[in-house]
Amino acid sequence: VPFWEGTMADAEEPAAVAPNDAEETNAGPAPNMLKIEILSCRGLPVETKTQVSYAYQLEAGELAEGEEDPLKVLKGETAEFEEPPAGTEHKYAYVAEHNLPPVSDEQLYRMIRTPLTLTIAGLALPATVTIPLVDLVWRPDPTPEDPDSLQYLPGWPGAFIFGWYKVARGEGELEEGQVFPEGAEVYVRAEVTNLLMEKEDLAALNIIDFSITSMHNLPALWGPAEGEEGEENPYVYSVSLKLPGDGAAVELAQAPCGMVPAVKKEVPPTEEGEEEGEE
Repeated sequence: VPFWEGTMADAEEPAAVAPNDAEETNAGPAPNMLKIEILSCRGLPVETKTQVSYAYQLEAGELAEGEEDPLKVLKGETAEFEEPPAGTEHKYAYVAEHNLPPVSDEQLYRMIRTPLTLTIAGLALPATVTIPLVDLVWRPDPTPEDPDSLQYLPGWPGAFIFGWYKVARGEGELEEGQVFPEGAEVYVRAEVTNLLMEKEDLAALNIIDFSITSMHNLPALWGPAEGEEGEENPYVYSVSLKLPGDGAAVELAQAPCGMVPAVKKEVPPTEEGEEEGEE
């Protein structure tokens, strides 16, 4: 099996650390796991204490109040610092292992389309870090620039991503004397222990997004009258679409849907003295 020489650009990985207490595993065969490591953040102001947290929902829709299913929502946070760390880099050494539920279409779609968002507390303004997870589903092919490691070869059972990810500034205004670390970055590594689909199935996997922006020439009763609010319409609608599938049609449905009144663009009156047809 060939090996490739080279190093990953700007990927000086901090030393590995022992994991935190992992979640209880289910009885039976070992489940697929998502391992998340938050190791450090650099470029921070001195004399600050930061804490990083996340909550990633694997299923669309709102959960019931108080629902804390670890197979539906993956949660974690780094430990709080008792005192501000010295220097401009904070070491978290956080590792968590989350059991994943059986693979579903919804889970695949979420991981391809919805990134993992980290929230950073302790800075002058709210801050987040966005980490795309698409490469955990569609694992990239090896390249000659990859490190000389078995993890980068095609036979490796899982998939992983890692690197320094930029800290994004949230909404709000800085007070006098406050600063936001515009160049701050967090080092994160995420790994699934086994690919979510067989390689042959991944090669045929496609994601198609449909959206309905407007509908025209509808009966008057289908929507609120001009001047009414959308909530005043007593009807509830659903939208469905059928696509040809392998052996049977695939039906997509969304309900409930609402109707809003169309917005008419007002044409400003022409000024007196303008000739007809003049723009």
